[in-house]
Amino acid sequence: MKKNIAIVMGGNSTEAGISLKSGAVVYQNLDPLKYKAYSVKITHKNWEVVSD
Repeated sequence: MKKNIAIVMGGNSTEAGISLKSGAVVYQNLDPLKYKAYSVKITHKNWEVVSD
């Protein structure tokens, strides 16, 4: 059984862009045979959950 993983990235700061890039690297490098990954992107206005 795959484990569900949420990668939270973004935010409301000047470091949001770096967080988005770092989160994308983590998302891309998780083993898809072991994990069902979800990207949670936080912006100034909302949260967005993305899955493949």
